[in-house]
Amino acid sequence: MVKIRQVNNVIQYQVYPDLNFFKACASGELTFEHIFQHVEEIINDPDYQTGMNGFYDFHRITRLTGNVEQFQAVAEDMSDHNIIDKQGCTSVVLPDDNDSMHNMMQGFILMASDSLIDYQVFHYRQWQQALLHVGLNQLPD
Repeated sequence: MVKIRQVNNVIQYQVYPDLNFFKACASGELTFEHIFQHVEEIINDPDYQTGMNGFYDFHRITRLTGNVEQFQAVAEDMSDHNIIDKQGCTSVVLPDDNDSMHNMMQGFILMASDSLIDYQVFHYRQWQQALLHVGLNQLPD
């Protein structure tokens, strides 16, 4: 059984080593600090390996705020080939009605453009495309 792990009471995630995959979800207000803490936690998770495909279900996020320098630090870490040394795909699903949040995440992708991870941001209405990006038809339980 895959156990649910929670970081900072905001982001929950599960790692599926047999599928080379992880999924994470959050709702309510999310800060760049939460994302930074999540990345530190998952990278140190014994079940996680670089190169895993990832799926962030953030479609219930109501607000994304924080210090842009922390957001940039996450992007720099994700672009560091000493940290992320294998290719993978990651989908980030955001609410349909929040273009500013979508634009912020697109900015993250630009900052992390040297990463071996192929990040793509999707609106909730594009759920199926987000799954296909990480090679799945549906999320594992």
